[in-house]
Amino acid sequence: MLRELLATYPTSDKGADAQYLIGYLYLTLNETSRAKEAFNEVISSYPTSPRREWAMKDLEVMGR
Repeated sequence: MLRELLATYPTSDKGADAQYLIGYLYLTLNETSRAKEAFNEVISSYPTSPRREWAMKDLEVMGR
């Protein structure tokens, strides 16, 4: 569902939220490699979003 949102509305304000949630869900599932990929996507694709800061903090905690 989140990936559908990203595919349909890639430049939407909610895109950063969806991408961050994908990373967070992977993190809760202990899929750290996938979580890092998702968080890095937030950082590179949504540089002005507040979720960028969240993703950066999560990556820092994870040890990048």
